[in-house]
Amino acid sequence: GTHDPTPYLCIPQAIDFMESLLPGGWDQLRSQNHHLVLRARQEIQDHLGLSNPCPDDLIGSMAALNLENLTISPTVLYQQIWRIHRVEVPLIPWKTGKTLVRISAQVYNILAEYNFLAKILKEQAFL
Repeated sequence: GTHDPTPYLCIPQAIDFMESLLPGGWDQLRSQNHHLVLRARQEIQDHLGLSNPCPDDLIGSMAALNLENLTISPTVLYQQIWRIHRVEVPLIPWKTGKTLVRISAQVYNILAEYNFLAKILKEQAFL
């Protein structure tokens, strides 16, 4: 096969594009994503009755939550969420037998998407 360097050559343009999305550039983008993921994490915690796994200042633009009283295997849950709702979300089986759900925030996300995730997690996994 041949080596295609296109992805590497696009990095400077991708960085410039992301910086141009908001008037405050990267600082505003990081701040907005951080605040959105904190709000999303709180919404999911409240909806599912989950505990807060770590302080807010340890969160960037991604957060993991322990699905504490999961009534279904993570693999089956992942498949159901995709098949029924066409939502893809990482569900991570942890060594202790717990399952983590990882959420992330980006400028194109809105809080309603995380509320929908909380609703379908409750419907599918916390019956």
